[in-house]
Amino acid sequence: QKIMWHGAGPLRTEAGLQQAADERRALVNQLEEIALARQTHFALSLVEKLEAANMLKLSEAILIGALHRRESRGAHVRLDYDDQSGTPYSSKFVLNDRRQWSMEEIPLHIASHEGGK
Repeated sequence: QKIMWHGAGPLRTEAGLQQAADERRALVNQLEEIALARQTHFALSLVEKLEAANMLKLSEAILIGALHRRESRGAHVRLDYDDQSGTPYSSKFVLNDRRQWSMEEIPLHIASHEGGK
């Protein structure tokens, strides 16, 4: 949580996002080495290990999206980029069978509403 807050929180830079991605990868490697609860040192229950793995997988998607979006939008501010892009878009993430993310940009079409016309 600390890594994501400092690197991918509301105020972001590419360098901070890259550092968070590097630290996240290190945690993934550490998690793979941690034993389940039978050992006495640094052991996790199966549920704890699965929860940690899920948090790390979700953090990966957040970091991929944040690194890709080079603008400030909503509450998330890119300190290293000045303006918003012209067309707002949403991002669709898909986790494939190899547990790798793909991302697709979907342009948002915002209809104007003129009071009662």
